[in-house]
Amino acid sequence: MARDISTTAPTICFKKGSQSEVQNGIAMADVHSKMYKRRSGFTLVEVLIVVVIIGILATIVVPQFSDASHEANAATLKSTLTSLRTLIDVGYHRATPPAYPATVDSSWFSAGPGLTHPENTFGVPAVEVDSTPNRTHPPDKVLDGSSAGAFWYNPTNGLIRARVAYVGSDAATLAYYNEVNDSSESDLGGGGGGGAS
Repeated sequence: MARDISTTAPTICFKKGSQSEVQNGIAMADVHSKMYKRRSGFTLVEVLIVVVIIGILATIVVPQFSDASHEANAATLKSTLTSLRTLIDVGYHRATPPAYPATVDSSWFSAGPGLTHPENTFGVPAVEVDSTPNRTHPPDKVLDGSSAGAFWYNPTNGLIRARVAYVGSDAATLAYYNEVNDSSESDLGGGGGGGAS
């Protein structure tokens, strides 16, 4: 005799007391389900941990970018000074009788915007011409809004220097100035030889 399987309902057998255990299990699943539904965001502690980690990473990475920017500006200024010294020397030898050019002309740089200084955010002129005999450095070596020029040029001896931005302390700024200008000045003030300082 064949039994009709489709009409037979499955039978569940429970051990004594197991029906209440099943009901408790369903109730616990309900509690866990509600707990996970309420926890859809991050806790305050988790957010604070992430903020602290980002802060630590920022303190490690940001100074490296700052140093890279400082080094890039120094390299740009050194390269620009080398080009300017070459152009001044060419002007000296082309003149009859030999004489240094009276000024540094921005048109000497045919490509791009002309003579630029990477730290000149003050809008000061590109070059200050100072004809004080025997002066080898500008009286003020720091580039700021009161500077007469981002670069300093003395046509009596053909010397050109780049003023530099202040970098946190007088000693660090002087070291930066000396690095860029390949010099060994001992202070940010005096003009180095000849004339009034």
